[in-house]
Amino acid sequence: MTKDSSTKNYIPPRENIIEHIYSRISKHITPLFIRYKFNANVVTVISGSFGILGAAFLLLNVPNASLFSFLFINLFVVLDLVDGDLARYFNKSSLFGRWLDLFFDKLIEILFIVFLTISCFTINMDMLVIYIGFILLGAHLSYQYVMIANLYWFDNKSVEKKISNKDNNHVENTSLIRKIIKTIMLHFTLKHSTLFFIGSLFILFNCRYEGLLILSIMAIYSLFITVSWNFLRLRNK
Repeated sequence: MTKDSSTKNYIPPRENIIEHIYSRISKHITPLFIRYKFNANVVTVISGSFGILGAAFLLLNVPNASLFSFLFINLFVVLDLVDGDLARYFNKSSLFGRWLDLFFDKLIEILFIVFLTISCFTINMDMLVIYIGFILLGAHLSYQYVMIANLYWFDNKSVEKKISNKDNNHVENTSLIRKIIKTIMLHFTLKHSTLFFIGSLFILFNCRYEGLLILSIMAIYSLFITVSWNFLRLRNK
């Protein structure tokens, strides 16, 4: 496994409320995997397998399918944090490991949304469900693309330096707006863990259609608020 100096010390921020909850849980599980010297990529595959199972249970007509879906989806999210902690602990972070993690993240997000949409349609037999599912999938993937673009292209020192050198009057006029947008983006947008946390709760309580609708609304305003934030901070760079 080839290490990459630009990624081996990367620690993703976990300031979001829901991410913080999952992170607290993962910190109690990680020592067990460290003790038995699990490979981080193996844990990624195990995590991804749980995620696929969790999504698949949305389509299965078996007793306690909603409960199993809830459990497997949340196991996936927790172990998705454990694999990164393992890689950093053993100093074995790599580009392949990050790619594998990203691959399973996006695969399971797509499966989760598609299977949730199909399960809602089989219950309601209403084409509106399909439209809502397409809106959720399109808005969420677009939002995730913007987030990844920010991480790799725009969230760097050179951009931040240019932004900090803007006219002081302009900064004062927009500072309150910036603070509000940053707070919303941090805690109330449809991040990876938020999608599964909120979605799995609606599934657990057999409110799948309501969950699909709420997630769609969140995906739309998450995309809008993130694009608006980029417009504010990058337009004069």
